[in-house]
Amino acid sequence: MQDSRSIHDPDQLEAYLRQRETSDKAEYAEPLLVRLAVCRIGEQLYAMPADGLKQVCKVESVAYVPGCPSVIAGLIQVGGEILGAVDLAKLLSVEGASDCRKGYAMIYEFGSERIGLLVSAIEEVVEVPVDDICEQDFDQHFAYAVSEIQYFDNKIPYIDLQRALSSLLDLDEEMPV
Repeated sequence: MQDSRSIHDPDQLEAYLRQRETSDKAEYAEPLLVRLAVCRIGEQLYAMPADGLKQVCKVESVAYVPGCPSVIAGLIQVGGEILGAVDLAKLLSVEGASDCRKGYAMIYEFGSERIGLLVSAIEEVVEVPVDDICEQDFDQHFAYAVSEIQYFDNKIPYIDLQRALSSLLDLDEEMPV
């Protein structure tokens, strides 16, 4: 009696070995990771793409610019360069957030533009498996949140910076996600 799984010709053997190699690679494949910057605005944690993040610095002072929308905190100096600064607490409508002008600036580069995003604190930059990012339908309050990530025991909103800043900046180039 012959086993129905027996391999009797070289073509069957080759096909079996290819299929086995593919399944072995799938079993041991590294998960696809995405780098995210986790920051605090007031008491709330948020995640943002870390690919465009170039620098983080303590905000020393913010020069107010008359006539700007309230989400534009003003101008900051970073290493001799003057940059526009966006108050993320105001942009994201975070209630009860302390004055981000006394916090930290996350310096992002969008094509040839550099901008400071003011936050209360920077938690860390993490690598998260793409599978841990969950698509969500957020209400109007989280207009710029496109999904959530699992961060320790919390699910935190993932902010689409391209969408959030497109109304403020003329972003011709796509930002890395």
